[in-house]
Amino acid sequence: MPEADSSTSTSASAPTNEDPQLAVALPTDPAVVVGELDNGLTYYLRENDSPGGRVELRLLVDAGSIQEDPDQAGMAHFLEHMMFNGTERFPRNELIDILESFGPRFGPDINAYTSFDETVYELSLTTDTDELMQLGVDVLREWASRATLTETDVVEERGVILDEWRLRAQGFGARINEKFNELILPGSAYEGHLPIGTADSIRSTTPELLRRFYEDWYRPGRMGVVAVGDFDLDEMEARIVDAFADIDPVDSPRSWEPIDYEAPNEPRVSSHRDEEATSGAVSVVWPVSANPIETLGDYQKSVATSLGLGILGSRLSDDALSGNSPLLDASVIDFAWTRAIGLRGVDTEVRAGSVDDGLQGVLSEIERIRRDGITDAEFDRAITGFTVASRQLFDQEDSIQDAQLAAQITAHHLAGQPLMDAEQRFEVETDIVDRLSKQDIESALVSLMGGAPAVLVLGPDDEGLEMPGEERILEILESLGSATLESREQLDPDEIELMEVPDPAAITNKTVDSRFGHTTLEFENGARVYLWESDIARQSVFALVEGFGGTSHVAVEDLPEAFLTTEIVARSGIGEIDIPTLRRLFADRIVSVQPWISETRQGLEAGASTNDVETLFQLLHLTMTDPRFDQRAVDAVLDEMRSLIASSEDLPSVLFEEAVSKAYYGDDPRYFVVPTAEQIETFDVSVAESVFRQGFANARDFAFAFVGDFDTDTMIDLAARYVGTLPGGDEPAGFVDHQPLPPRRVQVTTVEAGADEQGQIGMFFTNPFEPELRDRVTASVLELIVTARLRTRVREELSATYSISASIDLQRDPDPFAEASVTSTGDPTGLDQISAEIVADLAELQRDGPTESQFDTAVEQLRDALDLIDNRVIAETLVTAHLYPDQPVTELAERSRLVDEITLTEVTNLANTVFNLSQRIEVRQVPRS
Repeated sequence: MPEADSSTSTSASAPTNEDPQLAVALPTDPAVVVGELDNGLTYYLRENDSPGGRVELRLLVDAGSIQEDPDQAGMAHFLEHMMFNGTERFPRNELIDILESFGPRFGPDINAYTSFDETVYELSLTTDTDELMQLGVDVLREWASRATLTETDVVEERGVILDEWRLRAQGFGARINEKFNELILPGSAYEGHLPIGTADSIRSTTPELLRRFYEDWYRPGRMGVVAVGDFDLDEMEARIVDAFADIDPVDSPRSWEPIDYEAPNEPRVSSHRDEEATSGAVSVVWPVSANPIETLGDYQKSVATSLGLGILGSRLSDDALSGNSPLLDASVIDFAWTRAIGLRGVDTEVRAGSVDDGLQGVLSEIERIRRDGITDAEFDRAITGFTVASRQLFDQEDSIQDAQLAAQITAHHLAGQPLMDAEQRFEVETDIVDRLSKQDIESALVSLMGGAPAVLVLGPDDEGLEMPGEERILEILESLGSATLESREQLDPDEIELMEVPDPAAITNKTVDSRFGHTTLEFENGARVYLWESDIARQSVFALVEGFGGTSHVAVEDLPEAFLTTEIVARSGIGEIDIPTLRRLFADRIVSVQPWISETRQGLEAGASTNDVETLFQLLHLTMTDPRFDQRAVDAVLDEMRSLIASSEDLPSVLFEEAVSKAYYGDDPRYFVVPTAEQIETFDVSVAESVFRQGFANARDFAFAFVGDFDTDTMIDLAARYVGTLPGGDEPAGFVDHQPLPPRRVQVTTVEAGADEQGQIGMFFTNPFEPELRDRVTASVLELIVTARLRTRVREELSATYSISASIDLQRDPDPFAEASVTSTGDPTGLDQISAEIVADLAELQRDGPTESQFDTAVEQLRDALDLIDNRVIAETLVTAHLYPDQPVTELAERSRLVDEITLTEVTNLANTVFNLSQRIEVRQVPRS
């Protein structure tokens, strides 16, 4: 256990219920081995074989920004970065080079995080060799007490962290986060302790300040080590004991009392206009003390509160979808803001011109549920949904991943969260379902809502739109107690069949792949179905439906309708059933279907539990044959677009994308980032419906790939009933190539956007290229090499960016092209230098090729990545093989072989092809002058 001065607090929610069962401690996963060294360090070991052949390692440091002294703002986070810049055994960036040579991508932005309360370091490694597993443990040991923290390393890392500060402490998201901090943190110990620090504190960081924090808080009594994966427990325990036992305990450790958070007694409110807000928003949260969940009573109370908030969120979401409300969307807030502060409430999106009405609506619904409670039907649906989700987690026990288990152990050690295995959790949750009553949920809600809320209202910076100020917010809050509120009408649907079960269509051809074992079905309507049994995710099925066509068949004047049609369908429902009704019908099911349309393709992405796979088939069938275009959904989508268009000249992301689009396509009307205001005002829903129906009218256009934990014979029957009976045509539609070739020259555009000192640069290279499998594997290696080289050159050596990466896409449609890009953030005043360094490095790569070390590392990283496939990857491979017969499913296995065959020369040649420096688009974003 952590030493006595740990910030892990004790439970403040001991149950007072007469039922003695509520005081019973929650069980602990018996497969987790827990040990404590004489110096106070705690370690956790857990064997697991999903995905197998791998291990997750964690170093948990029970110290974050809350422990910083007044002169140490941002030091906990800065120190986290420094761990990757030098330890006694691994000086400078040698650590990154060594670990990446074994396969995993590595660095402070990937393998660590710092919060208010803690710092966690993470390693994901294969267990191929004892050498690598030992190295992983040794790296954790180095971080624990052997950081070098030199002046040179501090200076060179400062620019990286300043760029991270620009990303995290500036911009729209940061401003909203700051407003929440202003509502929640004042008066608490966390006030003034943001983990990122300030620009001034980052610039003034010294090795001495870092060393003081390191010696004060990185000590064995405040540390934990976690190992989860495919290893021998005794051997791993011996490694950890041997590595960490020699760390000396601190004789007189610096004391630290657990944070005791007291929720505010009075409401805290804030009203904020922002030029980047594209709609209004109302957030109502109750800050509460976040205590460990140690007993059945703790867990039951948490479940009751979460279910109650879910009911409130469903009501507000139904209002948004009804069209009779100023709300556009609603979601539940239920998480820890810090270890000691939990936030529970709701977040809503509101029509930009109706923020005051939206505020009144949200607060009135909260008051109504506080007064009247919940209905029997709402209670039944909440319990049913919780039961189904609990059963699904239990059924997936055999496929729970190493990283998930490591995260559970981390949360247990640092924050007192439950550490139960799947069977224990299911038994506890089943017990809770049996004993939980409607009154328990109502009581939990009343207890929560009896506290003082924090209310944040957000709106666009448009003087023509009225916004409730802070006085108005308080006025509405104060008037709720005496307000007359009508009882809420509850619409509980009768049991509805989605569709009549069709007779199965005849299968015209059936084959079973001799290598991988998947089944292919062909039907008279032209549809082709692929069924691949997979145990990667137990009790889960993933579906991908995809075919050629897309907006390439849509007339230019109808493109705005095509741009929004799938969003309208997603918000409307199917046939005569709207989304709120579907949600009620599916309270006992886990299933989802999302349609999409791109320039050259259209399709659906879907998922379900194995038990609900027939519902999945029905939804796929109905989405394609009977999509719903609800006028209320249309109005909501158009309102959102109007707000987006009104704010688009202030949105850095939109302006950046528009600059890239213009450089690629000029003024071609087929290519736009957002529609115009005029196009929205003349929007024709009948055209949107026609585009959707035509795109999904011919089953012959599509490949239907189902991958997951299912019985193939059952799936064959369902496919015959719901896919084989879809309408089909004579010939697939294919796609039309409208895409113009980018100008064959260098284009550099600077976009002024936003008021914050944020900069970014994007370089884009598009060159004709007809790829084969060997090229695709080579491109993956090249992408890793370029990213690593630029990270070293621009981030580590120049200290000019926090984030820089390269990507290479060898596309097949509408034309065979190699599309490569490099993106980087940075100081707006330093983008010239970043651009020059990128171009220089690419030129050197094309001339000299990568080093053998760079090549070997990238090959190992790709080999490591190819070992980890999921159901989506398999489904995408099946679809691609259907659309492009020259890319057969066998590539799934052959690419691993080719990784070992490609050469350094091939990588160099491909770099000269895809990064054509004389033909590039470069867009830079700087603040408005």
